[in-house]
Amino acid sequence: MNGIREKKVKVTEVVSGDRKIVSHQEVVREASEDERQAEEITVNRFVAHWCGHYKQYGFSCQCGNRFCRACLEAGRVWYCEECGATLGSCCYRKRYDGKVLCPEHWEAIDWKHPAFSLLGGVAFLGCLALALYLLDMFVG
Repeated sequence: MNGIREKKVKVTEVVSGDRKIVSHQEVVREASEDERQAEEITVNRFVAHWCGHYKQYGFSCQCGNRFCRACLEAGRVWYCEECGATLGSCCYRKRYDGKVLCPEHWEAIDWKHPAFSLLGGVAFLGCLALALYLLDMFVG
């Protein structure tokens, strides 16, 4: 039994995020004809995700960025309330009223914002003051 030699190697490899690979496992096993020497190499390849974790794939944001399964299980995933698109932390923005919207449905100017109501009230008072001033100049 002294002549039997078996070697197992497990490698986790991170590949660049540009590739189409989500995760891939490759097992290479080599053995002599009499099976006295065997070598097995297992390579797990994962992409480098946008979240910075090199773990198994969890979900993709609507913009294409990938996130790991740990971020999915931790609840770092949101959904657009208009179209239901999946949002990661790269595209997540919460509005003043608590709505979560994707960049496509996020309006550049939200006319229903409370600041615009305040601005409308100030503009109304300014117009009223100007009208009273002009009326006083013409009458008085």
